[in-house]
Amino acid sequence: MVIRVLALVVALFALALVPAQAEPLFGKGAGLPDIYLFPRVVDGAYAAEPYPDPDGGANAYRTSTFAATGFDHVRLTIDLGPFLDDPGSARWATFRDPFLALVERFRREKLGVIVTLTAPGLNGQIPEDQLDGLEGPRFKRYTNLVGRVARTLKNRRGRIALEAMNEPQQACEAEGKTDWTAYQERLVARIRTEAPDLLLFVTGGCWSKIEGLDGLSDALLADPKSLVSVHFYEPFLFTHQGSTWTLPIMPLIAGLPFPANPDRLDALLARAAERGAGRPALVEEAQAAIRYYFVETWDATKVRMQFDALERWRRARNIPPERIVLTEFGASKVDGLADDVASRAAWLEAVTRSVEARGWGWTLWVPSRGSYGVDDGQGGYDPRFLDALRLAAP
Repeated sequence: MVIRVLALVVALFALALVPAQAEPLFGKGAGLPDIYLFPRVVDGAYAAEPYPDPDGGANAYRTSTFAATGFDHVRLTIDLGPFLDDPGSARWATFRDPFLALVERFRREKLGVIVTLTAPGLNGQIPEDQLDGLEGPRFKRYTNLVGRVARTLKNRRGRIALEAMNEPQQACEAEGKTDWTAYQERLVARIRTEAPDLLLFVTGGCWSKIEGLDGLSDALLADPKSLVSVHFYEPFLFTHQGSTWTLPIMPLIAGLPFPANPDRLDALLARAAERGAGRPALVEEAQAAIRYYFVETWDATKVRMQFDALERWRRARNIPPERIVLTEFGASKVDGLADDVASRAAWLEAVTRSVEARGWGWTLWVPSRGSYGVDDGQGGYDPRFLDALRLAAP
């Protein structure tokens, strides 16, 4: 009996020596793209005041209820296009003070803030258009603006982090030209010059997917003030079904179930044919993609396997788990499909359970106001999504 008691004491003492896992600085959050991602345009050019009512945008998202719902941070994606060609900094002058007031509002609402800068999207531009060489004029201009944002956020109160460019590069590793990782090191150096103590996010290529992280340098990751930003939209066919801005076949695909249930295959093939009437080649391509979705047998286990790869990478780089944040994830809805909510909720649950079990944070894209929202369309949140995300009705 004495030996058993001693063994128990030793075991409890050993457990006490194991350091508790830190909570993520950014645990559960939501992206708010409508505030700063779509600047006003007049006659094909940016308006003099590109972001006229950020406070109203926050009201539309009902951020005052976020903390009660269970969110602890927001993510602001800011299209920098209006400020890249801004003589006399006139547009910046209309932006700066309301932006800082919004950041302060979120602090009062007990919300951290991730500020993610995006390259301009006007006239079909993509992020890589700004990556014209380390000494290229577009990249230099972009770098200077990133430095200005960092300087603006320097020494602000609250949990604030800056990410230099959203989804910067399509390829995991650029071929025949400078890779994103080199640009990022230059941007991080500029941020550190302007704001040495500011938290920042680093990310990889492949649209910030898990596969793009391998190229990140140990020097960037060794900084305890650097967090890792990852986006997750797998399987793409499910998370982007019905979308009109991605692949030509996507508008034809609607109602994919998660987990994949082959009993629905015939109905989905028929729906694709109906939605693509008069375009036989496109219908054939869409139906082939639908069949392959079921071959891959997507379910919660397969989702967890995707994150196993990220966990292996994290351990190999010796990064504390609380510094990993899934800064974008979501699944689109297709209007009029009653079974859509159940599948989306199942996918969101699979993703967030896997992320939380590993001690990482997550940022939903988006809480409401769009095809990725988890709202009920009547000013509240759908309780099925709240259950999936382990959130509470405010």
